[in-house]
Amino acid sequence: MTSRGLLALAALALAACTVDPDPGPRTVYEEPYTRASAAVSEVAIVEAPPLVSPPGEGAGVFVEVRGDGDWAVTTACDTKITNLTCNWDLYIEARSGLIDSAKPPPGQVGGAAITLVAGRAELHASDTSANDTVLFHVTEPGAVVRVEAWLDGKADPRVFYWTGPDVIHEGAPSNPVDFVPGG
Repeated sequence: MTSRGLLALAALALAACTVDPDPGPRTVYEEPYTRASAAVSEVAIVEAPPLVSPPGEGAGVFVEVRGDGDWAVTTACDTKITNLTCNWDLYIEARSGLIDSAKPPPGQVGGAAITLVAGRAELHASDTSANDTVLFHVTEPGAVVRVEAWLDGKADPRVFYWTGPDVIHEGAPSNPVDFVPGG
């Protein structure tokens, strides 16, 4: 058999062994996350070093309590892996007291739109290989903070990351979710 024939036979064998990715649970889980959860869960969050993904290498919403009413929420996208853009819409409110400031950190590279209206902070961003952060202050330190995150028009609770007592959490039981400091 000629080398051209062997190449054709090898290509045919590889094509026969190719398996389409199994959509598996994505088709099952896709629909429930197209809107926010009806019930809001509470989760414990503690002060800890920031959790972030290297820019462009992982997607998620990283929630951090810093103490004295100071918080940070950072969005990240996995563009270097997927070649996709993450369109984030975050809605943040204190369950008691008010959020009295919301701003990006000094020198932030991303182009997030951060607003503060009636004590509620919002971050809207199209992330690729830059992470976007909103720093905010709650007038009542120790107040529960509710975060609702939408990624590409879907409110998926699996996008959340935070540090609880003795453990780093990946994925929340609901979206929105109430973060209880000091848990």
